[in-house]
Amino acid sequence: MARVLFICLLLGLPSVLVAQGRELPDFTELAERQGPTVVNISTTQVRERRASPQIPNLEEDDPLYDFFRRFIPRPPGPG
Repeated sequence: MARVLFICLLLGLPSVLVAQGRELPDFTELAERQGPTVVNISTTQVRERRASPQIPNLEEDDPLYDFFRRFIPRPPGPG
């Protein structure tokens, strides 16, 4: 059993070393050459607003209860 584990570790080690050996490209030269850039993002269509998502009825001890209460407030209504 120990031999199998040892062989698996030996076979997997080179792939880890190769993955760590590659460095990320350096973008500082490109950024200095291009200088400040202005970006304009615009749309060509007006989208209709959708109704608010349905909020499930959860018990107060449910782990997602606090999430829905904080980030998706219920619309005012009867009840």
